[in-house]
Amino acid sequence: MTLALSDRASAALPFPPTRQGRESRAGFARIAVPPPGGDYQITVSDGAWLNVFADGRPLAPLAFTGVHACPGVRKSLRFRLPSGEAVLVVTDAAGSGLGVVIDPVGP
Repeated sequence: MTLALSDRASAALPFPPTRQGRESRAGFARIAVPPPGGDYQITVSDGAWLNVFADGRPLAPLAFTGVHACPGVRKSLRFRLPSGEAVLVVTDAAGSGLGVVIDPVGP
């Protein structure tokens, strides 16, 4: 999907990011996680700060990678998401849209 971003002041983020960063573009997406939950990888096309919240709390990533030389893929983070709703909060982005892929990571 392409996540539409706006200036941070008008993005109406449901949760504050875990770092203040600079004034920039921001947005969020709600993620429906089917039972029983599990590990998910979130990959974005450009530089941005990513937080994932579940039950109102920020989740720590299990792993992350970042590349500068791969067009269209800037970084990937893995999170263990409980079933229900999770919220991806994006801040510190430069553009008006960000490519996002969210995939379950199976055994």
